[in-house]
Amino acid sequence: GGGGDGGGDSGDGDGGGGGGGGHKSKKQHRQARKEAAARSPCGVDVLRLWVATADWTSDVALGDAVLERAREVYRRLRNACRFCLGNLSDFDPEADALPVERMRLADRHMLHLLAEHSSLVRESYSTRQLHRVVGSTLALATERQISQSLPK
Repeated sequence: GGGGDGGGDSGDGDGGGGGGGGHKSKKQHRQARKEAAARSPCGVDVLRLWVATADWTSDVALGDAVLERAREVYRRLRNACRFCLGNLSDFDPEADALPVERMRLADRHMLHLLAEHSSLVRESYSTRQLHRVVGSTLALATERQISQSLPK
């Protein structure tokens, strides 16, 4: 079968009978997703991040606390990316780009941090030290200039 629980109709209100024949409201769907997330130890993206942050040259720890830290890191990275992409959605390089000399000091500083980050990432990938890539990316994403503007 399709990986279900082996039972018949779940009574989830999808019109299949037993659930009143109606559709669940958006609020009920949201609540069901939250409950499923609470039962699930973590999603696949959190597991991928945990793998990427682990230093495989020594013993690797795994447990609830480790996965909770990975979940928090994932949330912070996701929010930082969403914030940055949202601010760049209407950026047109042809019309909006400035020469470095005309940029604000904070913008030039971010370019410097990005150049340092890029160098470290290239070096870390070449030596297969993925944990350094994630650590550097998290540090860049939570740098004061970005984190002051991020939603908490």
